[in-house]
Amino acid sequence: MRIWKLVCIGCFIAIKTHGAPQAADPTAMDPPAQTASDSSTTALESIANLKQRVKIAPTEATQRTAADELLSIRRGLLSANKNDSRWPVWLTDHAEDCFTIALPAGGDVDRVIFGLAGPDARRRVRELSREMLLAAEEADSAAVIVIARKGRDQPTAQLIAQLEQVERARRIPLLRSLAEILNTETHEYDAQKRRVMGEAALARLDALISELDDRTASIVSRYGGLAAARLGDEQRANQYLSLSRQKAGQDEALLTLADLASLRAAGLLRGPSQAADAGVVLEGSGSILRQLAIAELLCRLRKQALGELGVDLQITQRAWTAPLSDVLRHSSTKDLSSTRDAVLSKLASIERDGTPLPERDPMCLIASVDQAIDRGESIQEKITMLETLTNDPAVLGSMQAAALRTLTRMDLAADHWSDAADRSMRLAKEHASDAASPAAIALAIRVSRELDKGVDGQDVIARNRLEKAVQMGASTFPDHPDFGLWQLERQVLATEALADQRTCALEISAPTVAIAQSSVAVNELRDRLNAAQAWIESEKGNAQAALDCLARSNGESLGPTATARRLSAKISANAALAKDISTDTEVIAANQKNPELIAGLTARRLRVLMPSDRWPATLPSRNANLAASATSLLKTLTMSNSADAVAWLDLADLLRVSAEFELAQSAYQKSLQLKSNSKEALLGKAECLFAHGDPTSLGEAMSIYKQLLAGKEYEPDPALRDPSWWLCQLRQLEILRAANRWDERATMRLSRLKAIDESLSSQAFAAAFAKAANP
Repeated sequence: MRIWKLVCIGCFIAIKTHGAPQAADPTAMDPPAQTASDSSTTALESIANLKQRVKIAPTEATQRTAADELLSIRRGLLSANKNDSRWPVWLTDHAEDCFTIALPAGGDVDRVIFGLAGPDARRRVRELSREMLLAAEEADSAAVIVIARKGRDQPTAQLIAQLEQVERARRIPLLRSLAEILNTETHEYDAQKRRVMGEAALARLDALISELDDRTASIVSRYGGLAAARLGDEQRANQYLSLSRQKAGQDEALLTLADLASLRAAGLLRGPSQAADAGVVLEGSGSILRQLAIAELLCRLRKQALGELGVDLQITQRAWTAPLSDVLRHSSTKDLSSTRDAVLSKLASIERDGTPLPERDPMCLIASVDQAIDRGESIQEKITMLETLTNDPAVLGSMQAAALRTLTRMDLAADHWSDAADRSMRLAKEHASDAASPAAIALAIRVSRELDKGVDGQDVIARNRLEKAVQMGASTFPDHPDFGLWQLERQVLATEALADQRTCALEISAPTVAIAQSSVAVNELRDRLNAAQAWIESEKGNAQAALDCLARSNGESLGPTATARRLSAKISANAALAKDISTDTEVIAANQKNPELIAGLTARRLRVLMPSDRWPATLPSRNANLAASATSLLKTLTMSNSADAVAWLDLADLLRVSAEFELAQSAYQKSLQLKSNSKEALLGKAECLFAHGDPTSLGEAMSIYKQLLAGKEYEPDPALRDPSWWLCQLRQLEILRAANRWDERATMRLSRLKAIDESLSSQAFAAAFAKAANP
């Protein structure tokens, strides 16, 4: 109950200042012979620090943890220093810490006294109240003993004055009274003892209330009014509660607590139904926090009244949650999302306390399902109901958004990651102004990114989902801390799509906001961007620009696909610049890790460089640039120790068409070692032998050409007469001419080829045949 969290810390400062002067710091007083251990100073310092921790703790759980740690240190201090003259003061401090720090931590004490607490909070408040009462009672007894000490054990006059005029006269009676009231609220003792304790507590408060400052008086009067109401003394209860409101002044938190106490007292005195009816006048006034606090208590009073009346809850159950519904309905647009979440939190608290929520109410359904998810329970039967809410035009948009958020939580709990991402994107798209939308789109992007990363960007559906989520985040939520990151990711995704020659709705645009942080995510995105840009530049033929892109990062964070893209761009660019890629440290490291990858990337580049006419009629002429690239790729393929016959065949072909016949022949031989029946490798080898031109080479080439044409010298099927077939025919005739062995059979052979295809396949081949026949 945030509105009253820790409102009573320091409520005894004013009363401590009455009476005899005293040291501001108890540790500064002159101790008697029975002094505290040296650890007391450290303990007191730790207590002071923990008090600050409780104040700034971000959650109720951390508040309670810090408060419990403080009390533990306080107990240790008391246990170790029972003979110290300051022991009664420390006992009183312990009682005060229970009331002003431990009990308010997490709002537990106010939930209990206003009837809003569940069993766990009631148990904690009961235990702390009992400890507070025992500490106050023991402090009073100990003070009497210390004051009576004589001789070397006699305390200082200053300490005696403090014990007599402050501790026993004011602090201890006040703390004891408050502890007794709390013990009556938690039913720690039987009814008769609770009544005696309540009356005694009120008697002390009657004597002390006039000495308190306004803030403390407002707090104490609130407890006095509740105690009087529990005793059935309506007049006295009204006096105390009126004083509590009067002393609150303009402090809304104290005013709200006073009003809540009045509602609680009315319930005790006249029953929950009349209390709820009387509380209607308090609805809708003040801040949202005040409205929510009052609405929660009214809901509980209405539910209690329905139960006492035995009303058919199936007919009237909607009515008891109306106060919280009204707060949400009357909330301003600006506060709508935060108010909704606060209402859902209140409803969840009610359910945790053991009160079932009505399922037909959208707010209650969502709050109940959220609680079930937190408990790890299956709520499959509620999915359809929640999905209906998200499409019902009669339901408030803020509740539709909450239903989508809850469905997303269900998906996450069930490991339905893609569904969670899709629902989050829907929430962000349909309810962009809702306070939950920034978190929803951030979740959608994070989940979509992981799904895409899991398949290394190779699944079309996963990549499209990520692109859609990133586009929404980078265009709709400029105030989100990750906005710049999303813009960078949008640029990366669009650039990768261009590199893959894939249709993409994203446009390549640089981030419009600076990205100062250098996180793992940012570095990975920049690595991917540089790799994709290098690939694009390499494919355009801008080799140096590609290398410049690669130099901007080291690529260490890349996944398999992006790594392959980066290495491919590096291999291609270096080959184009005739650089020895086999000496590149990055390529060497990659080859040691995955030589098949390097071989495959090299083979890909070989295929890109290969001219379309693989088997030209005339021998290729020298191409220095192509030869340099082919030679560079030869070193890379050799480094990888590739066992891919096709890769070696492609390399050999590239070397051959660049007129590097010696190197080409060696590469063809390597390919044949890996695949001995490769007709393409045999033909390439024959072409290299033919290029040598010496009789031995020509004879060996002739044998290969005949071998390749065996059984199909005059192939009737045009589909089987490909360029390699025509090349074998041409080279045999050219070898006969070169060896001066052209005879009638050669002429007849040429005639038969013309009979099969008068064009002799193409103009180039026809010209070559004519030259062979008529040199």
